[in-house]
Amino acid sequence: MASTAVASSSSPPYTGRWDYDVFVCFRGDDVRDNFMSHLEKHLSKMKIKTFVDTQLKVTQDIDKLLSILRGTAVSVVIFSKNFANSSWCLEEVATIAEITQKFGHKTLPVFFRVDWTTVAGDDDHSPAPNEENIRCILGNQNDISF
Repeated sequence: MASTAVASSSSPPYTGRWDYDVFVCFRGDDVRDNFMSHLEKHLSKMKIKTFVDTQLKVTQDIDKLLSILRGTAVSVVIFSKNFANSSWCLEEVATIAEITQKFGHKTLPVFFRVDWTTVAGDDDHSPAPNEENIRCILGNQNDISF
Protein backbone atom coordinates (compact mmCIF):
# COMPACT_ATOMS: atom_id res chain seq x y z
CA MET A 1 0.00 0.00 0.00
CA ALA A 2 2.99 2.31 0.41
CA SER A 3 3.06 4.66 -2.53
CA THR A 4 6.06 5.24 -4.77
CA ALA A 5 4.53 7.70 -7.21
CA VAL A 6 5.15 11.42 -7.10
CA ALA A 7 2.46 13.23 -5.12
CA SER A 8 0.09 15.66 -6.78
CA SER A 9 -0.18 19.25 -5.63
CA SER A 10 -3.24 18.30 -3.55
CA SER A 11 -1.35 15.71 -1.49
CA PRO A 12 0.71 16.18 1.66
CA PRO A 13 4.38 16.94 1.06
CA TYR A 14 5.81 13.75 -0.39
CA THR A 15 9.37 12.55 0.08
CA GLY A 16 9.31 9.40 -2.05
CA ARG A 17 7.79 7.04 0.48
CA TRP A 18 5.37 7.25 3.37
CA ASP A 19 6.67 6.33 6.82
CA TYR A 20 3.46 4.36 7.40
CA ASP A 21 0.61 3.20 5.21
CA VAL A 22 -2.05 3.59 7.90
CA PHE A 23 -2.35 5.72 11.04
CA VAL A 24 -5.00 4.48 13.48
CA CYS A 25 -6.62 7.05 15.79
CA PHE A 26 -8.63 5.45 18.60
CA ARG A 27 -9.59 5.67 22.27
CA GLY A 28 -7.55 2.88 23.86
CA ASP A 29 -9.85 1.99 26.74
CA ASP A 30 -12.77 1.46 24.35
CA VAL A 31 -11.18 -0.67 21.62
CA ARG A 32 -7.60 -1.70 22.47
CA ASP A 33 -8.31 -5.25 23.67
CA ASN A 34 -10.98 -6.17 21.16
CA PHE A 35 -11.52 -4.47 17.80
CA MET A 36 -8.09 -2.83 17.68
CA SER A 37 -6.15 -6.01 18.38
CA HIS A 38 -7.96 -7.78 15.52
CA LEU A 39 -7.49 -4.85 13.13
CA GLU A 40 -3.79 -4.59 13.94
CA LYS A 41 -3.30 -8.34 13.45
CA HIS A 42 -5.00 -8.36 10.05
CA LEU A 43 -3.22 -5.25 8.76
CA SER A 44 0.10 -6.78 9.79
CA LYS A 45 -0.80 -10.05 8.06
CA MET A 46 -1.49 -8.05 4.89
CA LYS A 47 1.93 -6.36 5.26
CA ILE A 48 0.33 -2.93 5.68
CA LYS A 49 2.70 -0.80 7.73
CA THR A 50 0.49 0.57 10.48
CA PHE A 51 1.17 3.10 13.21
CA VAL A 52 -0.79 2.58 16.41
CA ASP A 53 -0.14 5.17 19.11
CA THR A 54 0.59 2.49 21.70
CA GLN A 55 4.02 2.48 20.08
CA LEU A 56 4.80 5.81 21.79
CA LYS A 57 5.62 6.12 25.46
CA VAL A 58 3.08 8.07 27.51
CA THR A 59 5.76 10.65 28.29
CA GLN A 60 6.38 11.48 24.64
CA ASP A 61 4.97 14.72 23.31
CA ILE A 62 1.86 14.71 21.13
CA ASP A 63 3.88 16.74 18.59
CA LYS A 64 5.84 13.55 17.83
CA LEU A 65 2.59 11.69 17.25
CA LEU A 66 1.25 14.44 14.99
CA SER A 67 4.50 14.41 13.00
CA ILE A 68 4.05 10.67 12.44
CA LEU A 69 0.47 11.28 11.32
CA ARG A 70 1.62 13.76 8.69
CA GLY A 71 3.95 11.08 7.27
CA THR A 72 1.17 8.53 6.81
CA ALA A 73 -0.78 7.80 3.63
CA VAL A 74 -4.21 7.00 5.17
CA SER A 75 -5.85 7.54 8.55
CA VAL A 76 -8.43 5.31 10.19
CA VAL A 77 -10.37 7.06 12.95
CA ILE A 78 -12.20 4.64 15.24
CA PHE A 79 -14.94 6.62 16.97
CA SER A 80 -16.17 4.98 20.17
CA LYS A 81 -18.18 5.77 23.29
CA ASN A 82 -15.43 7.66 25.15
CA PHE A 83 -13.50 8.94 22.13
CA ALA A 84 -14.56 12.57 22.62
CA ASN A 85 -13.49 12.51 26.28
CA SER A 86 -9.83 12.28 25.24
CA SER A 87 -8.05 15.55 24.48
CA TRP A 88 -5.34 13.43 22.81
CA CYS A 89 -7.88 11.88 20.40
CA LEU A 90 -9.47 15.26 19.71
CA GLU A 91 -6.08 16.76 18.85
CA GLU A 92 -5.38 13.87 16.49
CA VAL A 93 -8.78 14.38 14.82
CA ALA A 94 -8.09 18.11 14.44
CA THR A 95 -4.79 17.34 12.71
CA ILE A 96 -6.39 14.67 10.50
CA ALA A 97 -9.11 17.16 9.51
CA GLU A 98 -6.47 19.82 8.77
CA ILE A 99 -4.41 17.61 6.45
CA THR A 100 -7.61 16.28 4.86
CA GLN A 101 -8.72 19.82 4.01
CA LYS A 102 -5.30 21.08 2.92
CA PHE A 103 -3.96 18.06 1.09
CA GLY A 104 -6.81 15.65 0.40
CA HIS A 105 -5.49 13.15 2.96
CA LYS A 106 -7.58 9.96 2.88
CA THR A 107 -9.47 9.11 6.05
CA LEU A 108 -11.72 6.19 6.91
CA PRO A 109 -14.10 6.76 9.84
CA VAL A 110 -15.15 3.66 11.79
CA PHE A 111 -17.98 3.82 14.33
CA PHE A 112 -17.34 1.15 16.96
CA ARG A 113 -20.53 0.38 18.89
CA VAL A 114 -21.73 3.98 18.52
CA ASP A 115 -23.93 5.87 16.11
CA TRP A 116 -22.25 8.80 14.38
CA THR A 117 -24.67 11.18 16.15
CA THR A 118 -23.25 10.01 19.49
CA VAL A 119 -19.79 11.01 18.35
CA ALA A 120 -21.15 14.32 17.11
CA GLY A 121 -22.42 15.08 20.61
CA ASP A 122 -26.14 14.90 19.93
CA ASP A 123 -26.88 12.55 22.82
CA ASP A 124 -25.80 14.77 25.77
CA HIS A 125 -23.56 11.96 27.10
CA SER A 126 -20.20 13.31 26.03
CA PRO A 127 -18.58 16.38 24.56
CA ALA A 128 -18.35 16.47 20.78
CA PRO A 129 -15.23 16.89 18.73
CA ASN A 130 -15.20 20.12 16.76
CA GLU A 131 -18.12 19.96 14.30
CA GLU A 132 -15.96 21.09 11.38
CA ASN A 133 -13.44 18.32 12.06
CA ILE A 134 -16.18 15.69 12.08
CA ARG A 135 -17.70 17.05 8.85
CA CYS A 136 -14.28 16.98 7.21
CA ILE A 137 -13.62 13.39 8.23
CA LEU A 138 -17.11 12.23 7.22
CA GLY A 139 -16.76 13.84 3.82
CA ASN A 140 -19.08 16.81 4.39
CA GLN A 141 -22.13 14.71 3.53
CA ASN A 142 -25.30 16.72 2.96
CA ASP A 143 -27.44 14.47 5.15
CA ILE A 144 -25.36 15.19 8.26
CA SER A 145 -26.75 17.92 10.48
CA PHE A 146 -25.70 19.16 13.90
